[in-house]
Amino acid sequence: MSVQQVSSALERFISEQEAKAIVLKGDWGTGKTYLWDSVLKQKKEKISRRKYSYVSLFGLSNLSDLKRGIFENVVSSETADVSGDFRSLMENVAGVGQALDRAFRKGVKVTAEAASIPFVKGLGGVVDAVSFASVSDSLICIDDYERKSPGLSGREILGLISHLVEKKNCSVILILNQGQIAGDAAEYLQFSEKVFDYEVEFSPTAEEAANIVFNYDDGYERKIIENSLILGISNIRLLKKIKYFSGALKSVLEEYPDAVSNQVINTLTLAVWSIYSSDPDKISISAIREFGGGGFERFFEEAMEGEDSEVISPKNKSSNLLRKYGFLSCDELDDAVISLVEKGYLDEVGLRGLAEKAAENVRHSEDIQLLQETWGVYRCSFRNNEEELVAGFERAIAACLNKMSVMDLDSICSIYRGLRRVDRLEQVVNSYLEGLREQGVVVDRREIFRWPRDIYLSEALTAYIDSSRVAKSFGDYIVPYAGTNGLDRDDYLSLSRCEVDDFYNFFVGADSENLHSWISFCLGFATIRASDDESQRAFEQIFVRAFEAMLRIRAESNLNTLRTDVYMSYQDAYDALVRKD
Repeated sequence: MSVQQVSSALERFISEQEAKAIVLKGDWGTGKTYLWDSVLKQKKEKISRRKYSYVSLFGLSNLSDLKRGIFENVVSSETADVSGDFRSLMENVAGVGQALDRAFRKGVKVTAEAASIPFVKGLGGVVDAVSFASVSDSLICIDDYERKSPGLSGREILGLISHLVEKKNCSVILILNQGQIAGDAAEYLQFSEKVFDYEVEFSPTAEEAANIVFNYDDGYERKIIENSLILGISNIRLLKKIKYFSGALKSVLEEYPDAVSNQVINTLTLAVWSIYSSDPDKISISAIREFGGGGFERFFEEAMEGEDSEVISPKNKSSNLLRKYGFLSCDELDDAVISLVEKGYLDEVGLRGLAEKAAENVRHSEDIQLLQETWGVYRCSFRNNEEELVAGFERAIAACLNKMSVMDLDSICSIYRGLRRVDRLEQVVNSYLEGLREQGVVVDRREIFRWPRDIYLSEALTAYIDSSRVAKSFGDYIVPYAGTNGLDRDDYLSLSRCEVDDFYNFFVGADSENLHSWISFCLGFATIRASDDESQRAFEQIFVRAFEAMLRIRAESNLNTLRTDVYMSYQDAYDALVRKD
């Protein structure tokens, strides 16, 4: 049944004068209780009973607990959408106190204190019995049937419901997860037909579920609805998780372009579905993290042969779903969003940094749209349109030369060189580097993803890097690399030309918890094997001079002898290199 059909059925139930018992059933997380509460809130004036009580079976140990729970949660039907509070409980207690007073006026003494606290355990079955006897002409919701304790049988619950309907003029709705009553199914099926007038099954579509939780008129939430429909999410609890996390992110995302906001929302919806959904077709979050990289395949078993002899490939199925969803690869921003869902809390500073980086990429893409359009002209035909193509590149150069990456410029150089427009190529490269110089940009060779293939650009860029290189201190050759696997050729060659005194002064002048890491970095060159002779010689020189500095420090005091013992395992390597020299 659709949401509208189920809502109408529930509305008819609460407004009927005749006492009835019904079941509202559906799968886990479909929002049965959520829908019931919504109907009460919107249609409470149509409730035909004077009172309303809601009780969950979760945590109740026996039938007495259930009876007590029904009594304690009774409220006026006018406030059926509000949970019972202390005031409503005291009103119920006052009524029971009056009943007890009448019942025991013939000589049975019941203290006012006992009569006024029926919910305190241990005061006797008499008070409980009178309390429950006061429940009548009420609309009662009993929830979480599948979560009841073993001490409370289905026979007892259904018997109580039958009593409430037939003897107390109450209408009762039992809410249950039809997929989780297997252990009690026989008992439930045996008696349910005798107790309930009818059952209402709630199985909302993904679109209906999304519209229950989100506001389609809100542009931010509309995007979440669109994402959830692609993944087929009909579980209200999952959608409410998405709403919770998206609400925490909204104030952060307002500062960034729509493309960044859309990326975060896409990944958020995907991550909640992957981590929390029971969907058998969901993709593991580990596989999602690897999508677009080299490790995606290892999360899937070999393709199996189906009965129709067609190959079923889980990997291809998952890949197609992710691409259809618009998730092409997992970057740092995506990973931060996934971590938010996994951990349950937001690293706002870290997320802002990654969002700013993503926003810069978006702005870059917008700026070089002319360049992308020109590449479209190049790739889409075999027409003899050289002048049209070059004109397109020139427009892009005029509009955004210094917003291009080195890779962008290298690609233009390849075309200009191929078309024998070398003079113009060199002019463009010179203008590009002059723009960097005017902006004071310092280029780090290690940050260039792919070194340019064009010879002129390569040489000009190398010259620019050399000319703009910031003078480095001795520590700049060590500190950035200690504890990492990175090495910069220019830096280790410069370090190899330093003297023993430089190493000695750096080590003895240090006052840092990172000192051991710095020393280990220098001595570690003893175990590195280079691919060329110049680098190998540099590695050996760094090690020898660093070790000689340690020997000098070691000889200065007994305390330093103790401190440097840990490095003496390199003695054999040092002796071997000294003998070789």
